[in-house]
Amino acid sequence: MDGWRRYLELRIKAKTGLSSGILVWAIVGFLCAALAFVFIIFVAYLALTEQIGPIMAALLLAATFFVAAVIALVACMTLRHRIQERAELALVARRPAPWLDPKLLGVAVQMSRRMDWRVLVPLLAIPLVAGLGLHWFGNHRLPKEMPPA
Repeated sequence: MDGWRRYLELRIKAKTGLSSGILVWAIVGFLCAALAFVFIIFVAYLALTEQIGPIMAALLLAATFFVAAVIALVACMTLRHRIQERAELALVARRPAPWLDPKLLGVAVQMSRRMDWRVLVPLLAIPLVAGLGLHWFGNHRLPKEMPPA
């Protein structure tokens, strides 16, 4: 069991390049960046306080952060919608041909054993032509390339 765990751990490290050391340094870097951001906001507040007063400085900074949050929310929702559309298009494109379904092929084999071939050929031609038509018309409605994210 330990061998499998070690194997999976090495596969994850080989694919992602992540380790506990990288995680620790990423947390330290994130905390330092957050602290630097707090100091920058504090200095901006102090500078604005001298020019326009404390209440107006606080309102200006709050409005700035609110606008940034709204822009980030709109960008997030737009990106989410684009990702959903691409995933749906990829799923439609990957859908297998309906006439290659194993259950349908099994039914066709059973029908061929019980029916005369002169009756069976026209019966099989109808769904084949319909399936080819749906496949051809369905593929021409999809975009050839997906736009970049």
